Amino acid sequence: MNLPKILSIYTLILLLSTIISCSEDNSTTDPPVPKEQTENPVTDEENESTTEEPKEKASEEEEVEESLEEEEEEEEEETTNNFGTIELSGDETSDVGTELVVGHIAVGRADLTGTEKSVILTDENTEITEEGPEPKNLDKGFVLIGGDDLNTDGTTSAEKDISMVIFIDGEEYRFGCAVPNSGNFIDCGADYNIDFDKKEIVFKETTVVNTDTEVTLTMNGTITWE
Repeated sequence: MNLPKILSIYTLILLLSTIISCSEDNSTTDPPVPKEQTENPVTDEENESTTEEPKEKASEEEEVEESLEEEEEEEEEETTNNFGTIELSGDETSDVGTELVVGHIAVGRADLTGTEKSVILTDENTEITEEGPEPKNLDKGFVLIGGDDLNTDGTTSAEKDISMVIFIDGEEYRFGCAVPNSGNFIDCGADYNIDFDKKEIVFKETTVVNTDTEVTLTMNGTITWE
């Protein structure tokens, strides 16, 4: 066999072996998976569920906020004291208003009033501390001190009295009365009474006078404490 023929046969063998090896490689390789099969299609139901989740979370947050607001309102109602209201009538109600809502009360503070038979009434913004009433709102507030059995020690002729200051827009209106009338104080009236056993102070057509203008203010109402 001549050399050219041998070379051609050898070349043919190499070519065949290459083709066979390529075909074997192709047969062992997995066919490519179409993209449509590999991707997970999102259904309409899943889309709806994903859009509903934020809405549900938002509604839950709103419910929590509403419940917290309701709790805060309830706490405010519980912590706000209201021992009663004193109705006012007279010419100066255009300046001082027509009512005094009692928010704080202290009984028997001889260290502040000079007698244990005394009651201190203030508005909700004026706390009564160890140092005495501390007004926090001088635009609207009041401090009223009522005394009873004042003449037991013989130092005064008055049996009962009222000393009161009303704060309106930073201005003070001072009033007072005594039973019987004494000095610049007019008579409080026969039905003004402090009952320490019943724990109440009664204003019934009780009259106090403005110590500056001498204008009379009439008070009606019952204040009770525990």
